[in-house]
Amino acid sequence: PDGESGYAGVPDTYNSLTDSDFTWSGNIGIHYGRFMEIGHNGWTRQQVWSGLRVESNAIGVADFEGVVDTVSNKADDVPVTTTSISTEDNFFVLPTINKLIGSKVVVFDSPSSKIDYDHSIDGSTGISMPERGTIFLRLSMQDLTLLGWTNYIQTDQLREIFTVYGDTNSFFSLILYTGRNTNGNNYPRDFYLRADNETFWDVVKFGQNIQPYLDLDDISSFVLDLAFSWNYAENDESELSLFLKRDINDDYFSIKVEDIEERYFTLGAGIKGVRLGNFDYSAVKADTKINDYRFLKDLYLDSDSTDDLNKFKNMCNLMPIFDNMIGYDYTNHNQNINF
Repeated sequence: PDGESGYAGVPDTYNSLTDSDFTWSGNIGIHYGRFMEIGHNGWTRQQVWSGLRVESNAIGVADFEGVVDTVSNKADDVPVTTTSISTEDNFFVLPTINKLIGSKVVVFDSPSSKIDYDHSIDGSTGISMPERGTIFLRLSMQDLTLLGWTNYIQTDQLREIFTVYGDTNSFFSLILYTGRNTNGNNYPRDFYLRADNETFWDVVKFGQNIQPYLDLDDISSFVLDLAFSWNYAENDESELSLFLKRDINDDYFSIKVEDIEERYFTLGAGIKGVRLGNFDYSAVKADTKINDYRFLKDLYLDSDSTDDLNKFKNMCNLMPIFDNMIGYDYTNHNQNINF
């Protein structure tokens, strides 16, 4: 019948769930907007988190779920080459709700393991190096056996994480140094930024405050969410920020380095590629595992900004990069929704 008087409403079946049936039809209530209770309805029924989304400013996005190819770049169909990698079951959880999203992680099986995303155009010109950018990665390192105390850098304790490169000898690499030494001011356990084949006496060091957070004296492995962010300005106010989230620590950590030289931000012929893992100098620790790679241009996360820390928290939880923590405090909003 026509008109409101003949409308009986949406059938109840569209708000229903079928016990032990996790097919689309058995989960129909969640698909059509029923509020799911985490811990009651079963995590496999959730429809909010569906892996990494591709933001409009993304250069690289990979969740290693193998929809097209295990390591394919969801942001752009670029050539990808790999060396000595495999996959295993995912163990990286979203920190706020302690739940898994996605089924796979990439394992680096040897010191030469790498994933190389080729952003060159016709093999010659690269894409423009953004003045502001952020690279995010989930990272696990095992068997971080520490050597004895020394007064020099132990090169076998340098772990390349990623490298952005242009022409030959034009690159910058983020490296974790896990060695220990007697001269902590010069060679601390720390994250290093290395550019253009410089020696490790000249690298940018983020600082010894990272050491207590990583707790490398007392552990032989860690699981970490990491965001490396830069803001390049020609007026000598260039800066880097590093954000970290340990799996066993409720706190988030961030640190900044200022007055960074121009050479760290300018790549000849632009960005020709991004490599996760081994590049040229130091080995990757075998059994290193990674997930959820993102390279976002025109986004600088400032370690001094509470809003930017919230953006990092949202990235860790696979949520849109807003400056308010999504779902973190529902008491001031719609109290009918639980997160």
